[in-house]
Amino acid sequence: MRALILSIQVLAPWILTIALSSLVHSMLSALEGPLGNAIRLVSAGIFFLFGFPIISGILSIPFRSGVKSGLLPRTISNNKYFFRRLHAANWVAVYYFAPIYQMVLALPALFAAVFRLFGYKGSFKITVFPDTWLRDLPLLKISDGVYMANKSTIGTNLCLTNGKILVDGIELGEGAMVGHLAALGPGVRLGKKSQVGVNCGIGVRTKLAENVDIGLYGFVHHGVSIGANTVVGANSFIGLRAKIGNDLVLPPGTNIPGGSMILTKEDLQKHLREEKVALASLRVAAVNELATGIKGSPSTLEHESM
Repeated sequence: MRALILSIQVLAPWILTIALSSLVHSMLSALEGPLGNAIRLVSAGIFFLFGFPIISGILSIPFRSGVKSGLLPRTISNNKYFFRRLHAANWVAVYYFAPIYQMVLALPALFAAVFRLFGYKGSFKITVFPDTWLRDLPLLKISDGVYMANKSTIGTNLCLTNGKILVDGIELGEGAMVGHLAALGPGVRLGKKSQVGVNCGIGVRTKLAENVDIGLYGFVHHGVSIGANTVVGANSFIGLRAKIGNDLVLPPGTNIPGGSMILTKEDLQKHLREEKVALASLRVAAVNELATGIKGSPSTLEHESM
């Protein structure tokens, strides 16, 4: 039964919009001749273009209560997840209808109307692209001046292999920037003017204070905290639940193990020295292992003469 209801919810925006567009066409039946027919067709088409996202948003309203933070079983037999799916059915109808969604983003009044109907409460003074991944609009807190690049992921939900889904809101402070192909996990908080570079990954419930800069191809694990005005160089890794202090500059390629507390410049310098020694030791061990392997192997000439 629930699968049938979900199917109806998927089809409902199409059925209602087409029916109402046909009604508009019929109401203008007094217009005759080629010009009259053209006006009727154009009027019905315009109604469909604007009506589809509006009707989809209206149909989602009764199920907005299902869009909540938490850990849910990924099955429609669960009431909360079922309501979530019903709300999402209408959002994806708009999001994946590329010409309609591009029009929604391009027209400020329509943008505001549609996003509000789907439960969005944030600012509209933002930059977002048709292929920016957005879901769970009621859980987004996006401030003025935020830039979300094309193909970036504002990932409010995460499906897990145990059959559950983790859902949590995302907050982007004023002027924050999410780069091309960057991905934010559920519960991420970016402070004012913080920047996540190209192709970065930011883990679940990680918090970046204001003016934090994560260089391209960086990865910041789950539950990490990074203080204000800190710069994380390109290709760096920050491990699970690490804590990084304010006003630090982590050079490119820095590796911070999980659980580390790098709160001061002295902490950072100590870690970098230890990392340098550890890497040098690993290089020596690798070279020795390679040399031992070469010494113990038959030469190419011996292979050829056999």
